[in-house]
Amino acid sequence: MTEILKHDHEGLSRAAMLMFQGEVIVTPTDTIYGLSCDASNIAAINKVYALKERSHDKVMPIFVSSLEEAMKIAYFPEGAVMLAKKFWPGPLTLVLKGRTEALLGNTQRGIGHLCMEDGTLAIRVSSSDTITALLKLLKRPMITTSANKSGQDPLSDPTKIAVVFGPALAAVLRDHKTSATELLGAQASTIVRCLEGKEIEVLRQGAVNING
Repeated sequence: MTEILKHDHEGLSRAAMLMFQGEVIVTPTDTIYGLSCDASNIAAINKVYALKERSHDKVMPIFVSSLEEAMKIAYFPEGAVMLAKKFWPGPLTLVLKGRTEALLGNTQRGIGHLCMEDGTLAIRVSSSDTITALLKLLKRPMITTSANKSGQDPLSDPTKIAVVFGPALAAVLRDHKTSATELLGAQASTIVRCLEGKEIEVLRQGAVNING
């Protein structure tokens, strides 16, 4: 049975422990609720793909605590640095070339399983204090992707989320600031590809307008 966790110290600690144990949970972010797991755990990431019924050829965002942490696992051309400094923390996901030699947080796991065939990965620094707290407890990056079945609208009600994903979902951490009604109007992050020697490309327009 999926646990519904209160947004307090005990709930945050439980959420982090579940991810550390290889479970998938749902967390509030600065945009919408997201399916989340330990980014270093390949089995947990596969659970996320299964829960979303999503093809493995679609990359899922890695959440890190800062631009400095992001630079440890990805190459940042000048345009990417400018965007990150302007919009991070916030709802902007950058698709960048991964550093093949990088390790994830306090683990000995590399980043290869997080990269697409072309060596790119998607990375974000969230303004959510929930994500910040979980990253601090977990001591490694997280995978977080919208809480919905592939091709369907994101879910905003914790009880409905638990029903839709069933017992394979370990827990839902409630949002302490935003109501389900407000989340219905929330936008997903904007996704931008920034590669050395190539033009910046908006792959998905979301909450941030990089040209605004």
